[in-house]
Parts: sequence; C-alpha cells; structure tokens
Amino acid sequence: MKNIIFRNIDKIKNPPDEYIELMKQYFMALIEYIKTKKIVMDYEGKILKEHSFKSIFNNEIVINPDLSYHLNESDYQIFWAEVIKARKQLGIKVNDDSCPLIQADQRMIKAENDFIDAWENVTGISRNDLIILEDRNEYIRLSRKIFYPIMPDDIKNEYKKLGVEL
Repeated sequence: MKNIIFRNIDKIKNPPDEYIELMKQYFMALIEYIKTKKIVMDYEGKILKEHSFKSIFNNEIVINPDLSYHLNESDYQIFWAEVIKARKQLGIKVNDDSCPLIQADQRMIKAENDFIDAWENVTGISRNDLIILEDRNEYIRLSRKIFYPIMPDDIKNEYKKLGVEL
C-alpha cells in the first residue's frame, strides 16, 4: 500500500467537523451492516437447516447462506419464498426485493467512499490508490482508529456491543 502522506498534520490532530461527520456516517453504516448481516444470516440459515437442501455441486446439505447459490432451481424458489416470508414476519423492508444485506453493504461502501474522497487532501491517497481490497480495508481500519476516540458515546457503545475490532 502506498504510504499514507499527511499533508496537514493539524487536520489529523484536530479534524474539521466535515471529516468527523463523514466518519460518523461511516461508523453508523458499519453498525447497520453488522446488525443486518446477523439478522439475514440467522433467518436464511434457519430456512436452509429446516429444508435440508442439497448442493448441486457435491450433494451435501447447504447450511451456509453464503452458499445458497449451490441450490438447484426448484429448491432455490422454495428458499427465496421462505426468505420473503421471513422478511415480512420480521418487518424488514427492502427496495426492489433485493437483499437487505446487499443494501446495507452498499450504504457502507458509499460512506467509505465519501470519507476517502474528502480525506484525500490530507492523506494524499485517493480511491484509485485503494483498488486492492486489502489496502482499502487497512486504510479504513487506520481511519477508524484515528476517529474512534472523537465519536459520540452512543456510536462507541454500539460499536463495542457488536465486538468490532478497531
């Protein structure tokens, strides 16, 4: 990863409100993503366990929601109908019937992008410099460490409750 170049160290020590607000939006999006992931994985996992669908690739029972693409077409239709039913029962509203986890992930990525774009004039690092996922993740991790101490207590408490590493 390109070394982080701090052009204006004062902005790191005393970040302007704009940067604080953008990182706050990121923290809130991350918290939403983590909560949504737990909910989605729980109900999708229960559906898979209940039906004991077999993988089209190895004939093993699919219990991991990340592997739902292993289902044959008729099993997937059953799975999807059950997913829609579970969402309705839980009161989960989504746009265009897409996955709430994907939507939460998109909001988190947008918050990351907004922060990276604004922070570029301090670090000298643009989104183009962070094309490799590991580099981007490290950049965001370091940014969380810088901004965590100045986040509002409600965000810090929620973050701690979820057990997310800085």
